[in-house]
Amino acid sequence: MPTSSSEAIGRELPAGPSVVTAMHPTAARIGREVLASGGSAHDAAIAILAAMSVVEPFMSGLGGHGAAIVAVPGEPPCAIDASAVGPQAAGHGPRPMRGVGATPVPTALTGWTGLHAAGATRDLGSLLDPAIRAARDGEPVAWYTALMIASHGRLLREDAGAAALFLPHDGLPPQASASQRAPADPFPQPELAATLERVAEHGLDELRVGPTGRAICERIARDGGPVTPADLAALEPAPRSPVPTATFRGYEVHAGPVASAGPSLLEMLAILDDLDPQETPLGSAAYYARIADAQRAAFLDREQHGDPRFVDAPLAAYGDPELAAARRADLALARGGPLPRRDLSAPGYPRVGEHAGPARTDAGASTTHVNVATADGTMIAATFTLGYPFGAAVVPPGTGLLLGNTLHQFADAPPHPNAVAPGKRAVWNGAPTVLLRDGRPVLAVGAPGGPRIPGAIAQVLVAHLVYGLSPQRATEVPRIVQTGEVAYLDDRAAGGVAEALRAEGRTVETLREGPFASNFARPSLIVRQESGGYVGGVDAWRLGTIATA
Repeated sequence: MPTSSSEAIGRELPAGPSVVTAMHPTAARIGREVLASGGSAHDAAIAILAAMSVVEPFMSGLGGHGAAIVAVPGEPPCAIDASAVGPQAAGHGPRPMRGVGATPVPTALTGWTGLHAAGATRDLGSLLDPAIRAARDGEPVAWYTALMIASHGRLLREDAGAAALFLPHDGLPPQASASQRAPADPFPQPELAATLERVAEHGLDELRVGPTGRAICERIARDGGPVTPADLAALEPAPRSPVPTATFRGYEVHAGPVASAGPSLLEMLAILDDLDPQETPLGSAAYYARIADAQRAAFLDREQHGDPRFVDAPLAAYGDPELAAARRADLALARGGPLPRRDLSAPGYPRVGEHAGPARTDAGASTTHVNVATADGTMIAATFTLGYPFGAAVVPPGTGLLLGNTLHQFADAPPHPNAVAPGKRAVWNGAPTVLLRDGRPVLAVGAPGGPRIPGAIAQVLVAHLVYGLSPQRATEVPRIVQTGEVAYLDDRAAGGVAEALRAEGRTVETLREGPFASNFARPSLIVRQESGGYVGGVDAWRLGTIATA
């Protein structure tokens, strides 16, 4: 239930002059308080991200990575790119999904400090202080947090640090409230509080040369992982960098950063740019066929993407209407079947094979997304992640933080453009996005959900911008995801849709979404109204929260 007239979980609110969305009510309230006391959008984003590392530490934190898209009125939108990078000692070949061998260089703090340098008005310590207090005092454990810890108990017992943190009651997890007479257990994290205090004092040096960085490297070295002190010593605040950009329905779409699912989102939107609501009703079988086709084409073309600092990535192709037209023609001929490969680096995007196999995708949904919009017109969309829930499932002694496990997002070996290299950014699944209209930021959107992220964002944008649904209702339309041969359809879709898609020769499976599932990602957005206020929409299944200031 909402805790005040200016806060809601999973429902729409009247417009506010400044709005935040976060995936936990405590983090949203912290962001609202920063804005209400005169803080900037950058201030609020940092405070929320730090709070999320405490209240949902299995989703994001200092051991992971992320990125933010920042749009300030009168300035070109930019990315604060803290994407995961390959360690100097990383080799090729298959990688484990858990343990220190799955951990890339932790870069989340470079994103926090990069955001701070880009537009913060308060010192880092004051922005981290609410998170430090929450970690030290112990927030009452939410039902979702308790369920996540309990369901991963066997995994967490494999690491002494993770077991001590998350299974503190004789090997059992903290308990959520069962009734008003049985309040939730507090979830204190004193080691994480101490780590955040050191970060507040020393900034990025706490990882480069401080005790937190030493503890991380010692724990990784103990089990033969690739991250070394030299990797951490090379960390710098994430700089402002260009954002992949295209147009959709008269809007400028800025989705990134460059080595992410942002380019895939741009291709999906380009393919869907010709959707006619009269010819293709929302929720019809034809609608879901178009959405699924846009996703599978974009994921096939993502196989040619890599960090443009290391490979000749065809960034300009993904949002190009010419490629979109070619892919629409391919999809019409394929009728749900395999698609040809096209060379995205060659003029005209020629075919380079009759049929291509399913695209390579990576699972994982341990991610948080934050949106901030302020009265001065600034909008920030920030996505940060550990990879899988609980990341590598390793907590280095004395740190209270989980290491990420996203080294697997690199391809196994060359010549794949996303093959690992020292300092190279992995093409990951996040896609924080800001839209401009007539040069003015008007919409911030993003999602957790692994490879389901870009398709979920595309569907929310289509529902809102093409079919006219409100921001909240746009997040609630049953979704479809297809990154390979199989299309997965939300079982809340209208009766007969799955059968109609199968009749076209498609392979369709229905999945049930719910509070503990994450089959279709969990998008959230903030939209600027013509009056100048903002309205938001959040995932209605869990703890997603809109707060106005």
